[in-house]
Amino acid sequence: MIDRLSHGDRKRRRGRMARAVAAGEVPADVAERFRVTPGLVYRACIEFGVPVPRRRSRRPTTRYRCFDVLAAIRRGGTNASIARAAGVSRQYVHEIRSAAGLAGLLDRGPDYAQWKFIRQEK
Repeated sequence: MIDRLSHGDRKRRRGRMARAVAAGEVPADVAERFRVTPGLVYRACIEFGVPVPRRRSRRPTTRYRCFDVLAAIRRGGTNASIARAAGVSRQYVHEIRSAAGLAGLLDRGPDYAQWKFIRQEK
């Protein structure tokens, strides 16, 4: 039969996990040591007010990539070349180009495939 922990025992265990993370241990290592999931360690840290280190992506957020793609569209180029340079998919570039056209930022030239930025005079 499996030994069950009482509610108080579980809370004390969560406290020990949170203190271990506060002492500088990596949440994944704490989870492995206590034989729980990393999500439980994160929740224990939140419960006991311990700041949780989160993994940060090396890629910029979508919002900033959108600006990079818009700038590349302004400079010109195909969806494939812009996608390759920005590190995104061709579909993403196409969606941004279409949204910019619907927002009135791009003007369709004589040939439908060529989108151009509208210069806004002030």
